[in-house]
Amino acid sequence: MLAPDVWDATQAEAAAPLELAQTADFAEGVRAIAERRAPAWVGR
Repeated sequence: MLAPDVWDATQAEAAAPLELAQTADFAEGVRAIAERRAPAWVGR
């Protein structure tokens, strides 16, 4: 059945930004935007 697959995919898609927002690169990106400079990514 397609519905459970769509539900699982939607749940995974909703969870991804929450996980990524906890990374050092996310924080660096926010700081870089606020400071109007290019980000210095570290891969974490």
